Amino acid sequence: MTGSPRGISIVLVTAVTLLASSASCLAFKVLPASLHIEQSPGQQQTYEILLLNDTDQPETLDIRRGEWLRNDDGSYDWGIPIHGARWVYSDPISAGTTLEIRYRVTAAELAELFVVDYFEGASWQGALTSDHSQSVTTPDTRQLVGSSDPANPFPITATRTVMSGIDEHNAQVAFVVLEVTCHEDCPSLTVYEVFSESVSVSTATGTDSGWAFATVNRSNIDWIEVAETSLTLDPNEERSLELIISTPESADGTSWSAVFIIAEPSISTVDGAQLVSIYRTAIKVFVTVPGTELPSGEVTSVTVNAVTGDESTVSFVFANTGNTLLTATGNVSIVDVTGAVVREAMSEDLQVLPESARSSTIESFGSEPLPPGVYQAIVSVDYGGDELAGGVRTFRIR
Repeated sequence: MTGSPRGISIVLVTAVTLLASSASCLAFKVLPASLHIEQSPGQQQTYEILLLNDTDQPETLDIRRGEWLRNDDGSYDWGIPIHGARWVYSDPISAGTTLEIRYRVTAAELAELFVVDYFEGASWQGALTSDHSQSVTTPDTRQLVGSSDPANPFPITATRTVMSGIDEHNAQVAFVVLEVTCHEDCPSLTVYEVFSESVSVSTATGTDSGWAFATVNRSNIDWIEVAETSLTLDPNEERSLELIISTPESADGTSWSAVFIIAEPSISTVDGAQLVSIYRTAIKVFVTVPGTELPSGEVTSVTVNAVTGDESTVSFVFANTGNTLLTATGNVSIVDVTGAVVREAMSEDLQVLPESARSSTIESFGSEPLPPGVYQAIVSVDYGGDELAGGVRTFRIR
């Protein structure tokens, strides 16, 4: 089952409110909130999701697949395109400015792969038409422009330069430089590159250039077939929705995606204005291939806010560098110059996806303030690997 080449599950537009939940919403309920599946390569299994309409009105539901990530603060990012990547430039952009994005694509077969641009701005949004999609194997420079309708000009020009070849692992890769020119002022810009099939995308353009990058390189979205894409539940009716999951032979570690259950728009009046609301719930689908897990992680930063002894907080970031979903728990010890542990606390459990990181802040180390002196905050994280991950920060209480 293949996703749309444009890959955008839901686009936010003016006067539409999107309310997301992991288990239920006002219009219907879904069980379970997530599926954690162990399935061997080449295996196909059918799983059931229970849908319940506990209202006194019929409820028509739309079922779609989608991508998601979890941010380092624990919040969810539901805006990742299927088969694609997203770059967000949050600073104001003046008319005539050209911004550059550099990235690399790895695919099983580049010959039939093509890419479609999609842009979002403050007052406009839209995709380049399919006529302007470009094969990523074309080793030349090509200018892609938006709508040719003079009544509705598209304020973006995109020029893509592509070079393709074979990397050190004998995989087919394409190196892409995308130059995006804004023809009108806008406070920010979001660029999506959406591919015709599943690929692995890595970026050479990061936060140091003003861009925030996001993609899902361990997606299982193409493994999932939904038995029904739309259905209507009668009042108080419950029904099972089947998901057929087929694990490819090359699968390893943990992969994930989501199945969205979306209700029809509802209209309400708030302070005299009409508000259109769309209620949806996301069932997160994790598939782990048993025997292929490679747990690995590291503490990438430790920070201490030590203004006074009774206001000290310790924060750390743990990165999952392996191929499987990890549950990480941090222990923070405050050690004085003699090596004695004078304070100690545990973090909450952190669910950390592969190729992502989670942050944790501990604000309470007891009721007594630390006396002035030099200390070390020692962080050790147990994530289920052979060794603990650790980090240290020295700080002073004045």
